[in-house]
Amino acid sequence: MIEGTVCNKAIAYLKPIIHDNDQSLLNDEVLELSHEESIAELPFNDDLIINFVYEVEDFEYFLYVNNGNLEEENMTIPEQRHYGIDNLIERANEYNLQIQEYETGCYGLILDGNFEASLILIDNLWEDSLKHYITNNFIVAIPSRDVLVFCDSQSEQAIEELKRTIQSVWEDGDHLLTNKLLIRSGGKWEYR
Repeated sequence: MIEGTVCNKAIAYLKPIIHDNDQSLLNDEVLELSHEESIAELPFNDDLIINFVYEVEDFEYFLYVNNGNLEEENMTIPEQRHYGIDNLIERANEYNLQIQEYETGCYGLILDGNFEASLILIDNLWEDSLKHYITNNFIVAIPSRDVLVFCDSQSEQAIEELKRTIQSVWEDGDHLLTNKLLIRSGGKWEYR
């Protein structure tokens, strides 16, 4: 982890967007935050956002970077994204990112139980490091923060396994993200 301020230690972290029609996901009380207290975020797609978290108290829990942190440290959101991705890469190296191969032609990324899904944000991972696992485009399932499974876009058997993985996690999982498959095309992720 980079030593220094809150912002330059923060790790990029995917979270679901709570849409107006998803108010049942919120507690009865809605907390109003000032701009400074609001969590710093970047859009990823229509359902997911990128937040930034940092570890405190000897790695026992995470706190979110808020807009006040960015202002105090004179950092922009694009700069925070850069630090967040670099710190995610560092975490993947530190925790020895592993690839699990399944019989169905799927592969899972195993990290630390917190940032597996966020690995989708590391372009070099998909453009270079993992490219030899597929021959076409990547299809990815990230049903929760701790699950990232991928396959080749032309493998129907593997895609069906990704759908079963989503269904299994979605039934009783926590820290849910999306029940949709994503495809990587032209260096971007979009829903399949």
